[in-house]
Amino acid sequence: MKSINYWTFEESLNEAIETLLFKCRSADSGLGSKFSNIDYGGAIARLLYTSAHNDDLLRRYFERIVEGGGKPLWALVPSDLSALARELLPIWGASSTVVIGIPTKRQLHRYLFYFPWLLNIWILLKRLMNPSLYSSNVLKVDPSILCFAHHKKFVGLIRPIASKTGSRYAFLVRDKRQQALLDLRDDEVVYLSSSPYQQIKSGFKSKWPDVLNLASRFDNILFKIKPKMLIYCEGDAWPQDLFAHTGKKNLIPSICMQWGAYPSSRPRIGFRHMGCTAFLTWGDYFGDQLKSYNTETQFISVGHPGLQLGLPEKINRRIIFLLNTDPNGKVTGLDAFHEQFWALLQWVAENADGWEIIVRMHPMIPLSIAERDLLSRFKCIQLHDPANKTLMESLNKCDLALTVSSSSVIEAAACGVIPFILNPAPWSFKPEFYAHRAGFEFDNVPLAIERLKALMLNPGDLLEIRGNLIEFRKKLFLTVGDSALNNIVAAINSLIISSKAGRN
Repeated sequence: MKSINYWTFEESLNEAIETLLFKCRSADSGLGSKFSNIDYGGAIARLLYTSAHNDDLLRRYFERIVEGGGKPLWALVPSDLSALARELLPIWGASSTVVIGIPTKRQLHRYLFYFPWLLNIWILLKRLMNPSLYSSNVLKVDPSILCFAHHKKFVGLIRPIASKTGSRYAFLVRDKRQQALLDLRDDEVVYLSSSPYQQIKSGFKSKWPDVLNLASRFDNILFKIKPKMLIYCEGDAWPQDLFAHTGKKNLIPSICMQWGAYPSSRPRIGFRHMGCTAFLTWGDYFGDQLKSYNTETQFISVGHPGLQLGLPEKINRRIIFLLNTDPNGKVTGLDAFHEQFWALLQWVAENADGWEIIVRMHPMIPLSIAERDLLSRFKCIQLHDPANKTLMESLNKCDLALTVSSSSVIEAAACGVIPFILNPAPWSFKPEFYAHRAGFEFDNVPLAIERLKALMLNPGDLLEIRGNLIEFRKKLFLTVGDSALNNIVAAINSLIISSKAGRN
């Protein structure tokens, strides 16, 4: 997909999901219906978003239509995307195309949920084959705060915060394998029960029984342990939204903590209609971006607990590349810019004489063998793995942080490292560093190279930009470090108290 067309695809996808969600909520059936007082709409919307981004058929139809290849008479799409495709095609200008839903490999897992007796046998066999993975005692602890994290990096953010509240906390995990992956102790886990699945008669049953199943498992564990607060971070994954909405059903408040930023003018569907009671942001700037899309969520600025504000004393001739493009992964759409970004990286490695270059890997996108081979050709490159290098260590004494849309560039700004953004989108990167003369932004590689050439010849020009950055970052971070940690703990405890008062 051509990079400029990716943004058309992205915008049309968000619009179509919003339209579909509204229609189904209005009809009180299918996507937007509530079952047992749990709103599944947000979870399904997020599933539709990621499924559509990963679907080659849908993307192929998009490319054919918008690039002048003609409007097809019919479109074969996965059955779970057929309703969405009927909203998308008219946006693309193919309103007369007939959509035909077909079963796909992705649906095979869901088919298991159509037959509860078969699913229950499968669960039993899993337990018999791997008894060491499952706990006979689901309730290892009785927490007041129940946390949800699907990656070790999120545990690293949540654990010190939950510990400081003074309340007993635990993380919800599937089994002992996930506990080990998240590096959690036995005294800080609650196992998600694989209770026998009961077939549910609902508008969702035909296409989304797996969502209903997870919701019932969440509901079961929340009813048993009755925590006072649910905590998770980032917020755009469908299980997180389902976790929050199940909490609402049980009158349990939930807090989502900011992880990363939202680089486009309009946030993607995962950051709209969020189910959390409160969303804790690094600063007012980020809350202002999301408020109009989340009218039922309270936004509280608390700061960033993992940062210390920095200001390099001089120009160190040190550049960091913050990787986040994936040639195979289409969930973020950054595959469209993969070659451009790596072309820029290679040019810098070949031409930045006297400059030190750091390439920091993305914690969830591994480098390919070819990429590692390319990087190994350059002695000036240091490869930093997040598994053994903190972000602060990587950013130390850097002058420029180059990326496509990695939110780590926001944290780089906190350290006084000037953002240098390759942004082929038809709108400015958010926050708008360039507009405040606090960073650089280019929509193509040749222009980016021209500016880098000038900076390498006259690195002292960065000093003025750095001064502007220090002023602009005041809007991004209310505070940092221990002060932010204390703010988060205060917000959590305050919400617990107010929620308890409301129930009484």
